[in-house]
Amino acid sequence: MTPNTDIPTILNTLHDAFHGRDMDTIGRYFDEHAQIVTPDGVMQGRAAKISDELRVFEMFDDCSIEVTSTVVQGNEAVEFSHLRGVAKIGPLSGSKVEMRYVVLYRFSGDKITFQEICFDRLALATQLGMAA
Repeated sequence: MTPNTDIPTILNTLHDAFHGRDMDTIGRYFDEHAQIVTPDGVMQGRAAKISDELRVFEMFDDCSIEVTSTVVQGNEAVEFSHLRGVAKIGPLSGSKVEMRYVVLYRFSGDKITFQEICFDRLALATQLGMAA
C-alpha cells in the first residue's frame, strides 16, 4: 500500500459509507480485532465499530461529517472533522448539534487496526440539554 494515496482514498470511502449508512463498507475496512478508543471507553473489533456507528444514527438525524484536514504519515492518519446533525435524544431533541472532533487511525494494509476519536463530551452534552 502506498500510504499517501491509498489511506486518503480509504478514509473518503468510509465517509461516503457513513453518509450512506453503509455498515458493510465501514466494516470491510476495520480489522476484526481493531481497537477503537472513544470518550465513552475502549471497544474491540469490527462488530463493536459497527455498533458504535449505528449508535450515532440513533442519537442524530441528518447527520453529516465534514473533514477539514487530513494528515497522513506512514501507516497513520489524523483527521480533523466537523459533525452536524439534529438531536434525537435529550431535553433538546430536535435541535441542531455541531461537534468538532479529531480521529487518529492506524492501518495495516487496507485495514484499520486502531482508531481513537477525541471530542469534547461536555460540549456535546450541553448542546443536548444534558449538562449545564
